Amino acid sequence: MNEHLFDTAEFWIAVAIALALFGLVYLAIRLTVARGDRRRDRFSRSRLRFLGTAALELGADVVDDPRVAGVPHLKSRPPDPPYGLALAPAGEETEEYFPIFEAPVGGALFLEAWPFGSPYPPLRVSMGGGGVSIGDPAFEEAYIVRTDDPHFARSVLGAEARALIEEGRRIGGGGRLRLNVDRLRLRLRKEEPLASPQDLVALVRVGLGLLERIREAVESRAAVQYFDVPQADSNPHCPVCAATVVDHRVACRRCRTPHHRECWEYARGCSMFACGETRFSI
Repeated sequence: MNEHLFDTAEFWIAVAIALALFGLVYLAIRLTVARGDRRRDRFSRSRLRFLGTAALELGADVVDDPRVAGVPHLKSRPPDPPYGLALAPAGEETEEYFPIFEAPVGGALFLEAWPFGSPYPPLRVSMGGGGVSIGDPAFEEAYIVRTDDPHFARSVLGAEARALIEEGRRIGGGGRLRLNVDRLRLRLRKEEPLASPQDLVALVRVGLGLLERIREAVESRAAVQYFDVPQADSNPHCPVCAATVVDHRVACRRCRTPHHRECWEYARGCSMFACGETRFSI
């Protein structure tokens, strides 16, 4: 009976149906892949035009080499501070994008201003609580501030930085703006899509303003600050050796008493009674 199976019309009909179904499935897969490729190409071209227009106004470059980066992005040119701006598509059928601004920063501490109502979880959910107070009730109603150092957070989020964050929030159609700082970088995310190159330019300028505030806060935490050179007729005496302080002069960060650098290091800090400061300024 099996010897005549291949000679039956039913067998060949079944084979034809199977081949037809296989062909239809293969064609559907190819069409789906081709459609996805066209969408990706459209997004890529749209993003490049979007970034290119903003780059012209900012004097920046557009990086679109896949060997350099996974997605096209905007990159600053010297002498501007180094920064980048990438765009994530807001959806498959739209030419609006979620922008992400990043800039390197050294010596900073963890700081996050998380907007209430954000659909994205905070970076440090484990920190919990209502965050730290920075002395601005209106800002604290809109953001939860989490940080490793409340003093650093208050130094960064001064009046100018809060005004910049509000300016960034209003870009485009308004919405939410999220600030993240760690030891290596600043990241600023607009949580609503933007559709205008001018909006990208505005966001970059907000990011650069916040970068400057962060760098100032980092410098203020450092052990050394640079002041103007003292007047030529100012000849104070070192409280350690009693000699006139002319060269290698440092000053106590707390009481501003001048010392020789060598004397400061010998005393391991300020030698004035009850001061106890271990940081100095030049």
